[in-house]
Amino acid sequence: MVVVLGLGMLGLGVWVVSSVANSAVTSFLPQEAELLGGGGSGPKIREEMMTDDKTGTTQKIAVIDVKGLLVSGDDYGSAGTDAIIKGIEAAHKDRNVVAIILDMDTPGGGVVASEEVHHAVQQFRDTGRPVVTCMHSVGASGGYLIAAGTDHIIANRLTLTGSVGVIVSTVNYAGLFEKIGLRSDVYKSGSMKDLLHGGRERTPEEIKLVDDLVRANFEEFAAIVADGRARYADVQDVLKAEFADGRVLTGKQALDMGLVDELGYFEDAVKKAKELAGVSDAKVVRFRRAIRLFDLFSMRAGRFDGLSRLMPAEMRLLKPGQMYYVMPSAVP
Repeated sequence: MVVVLGLGMLGLGVWVVSSVANSAVTSFLPQEAELLGGGGSGPKIREEMMTDDKTGTTQKIAVIDVKGLLVSGDDYGSAGTDAIIKGIEAAHKDRNVVAIILDMDTPGGGVVASEEVHHAVQQFRDTGRPVVTCMHSVGASGGYLIAAGTDHIIANRLTLTGSVGVIVSTVNYAGLFEKIGLRSDVYKSGSMKDLLHGGRERTPEEIKLVDDLVRANFEEFAAIVADGRARYADVQDVLKAEFADGRVLTGKQALDMGLVDELGYFEDAVKKAKELAGVSDAKVVRFRRAIRLFDLFSMRAGRFDGLSRLMPAEMRLLKPGQMYYVMPSAVP
């Protein structure tokens, strides 16, 4: 294999002759890390020791990061859910893993992305092994949806959580077009085909349709909360709760409302995971995305996106017309 690097005005250029073997990639990993996941596409997962193993036990507690904006796919710059799900699947297959800790710091993200992680968590729990969530600065909206489906939730008293709800947004520029003499012409097969098109005002029928879609997704969220939180017997209990307006809560407020189980720190999550798993000793290991050689070389030296940086983060990162379980003010 020959790798040629070029440094120019636009940053680092890379040309790779021949393929990169898996063994070449693994040689970049720390000695304490083991590459998991075998072949196939998508991100690879590596296992890193977090605590010294003085007992000789083979039992493990797998720590999996749920951090950043949750987006479907393998996005290295955010919490691409492929890597989270691959980590959960690796823990699922490892019979030495007795419990998972979700190390959470996320404002949420896409509706489907959040639900896919929730589904992977439930598949792991179906094996009879517990999952504990440890929230740090933020564990809101889609992050809370994932946490609600775990066996125990620990938050810092100052954690921002809650934001239970759905948001969909778009930009309407019909008034601007009228002022500057522009017109948007759309040819469509049906009256709802250009739903949320920004070049015209919304019709009452469109507003009702979007409201119905938001409501349906919100009820899905509420059902997960009702299923996971003992204080709320059913979906209607959740929909009538004080937090159902989408408000953000501190960890202390969430504890008072029965949305978290305990105020504490990561070490408390480790202790609880051992307790729920019924073990006294277990190695704490982190299952995280392995950085591939391709990832290192695909990072651009600079990005000419200064204008986009003037926009609010939620407008830059959240796609118009898509539904999100997200706390907009906490989007990085």
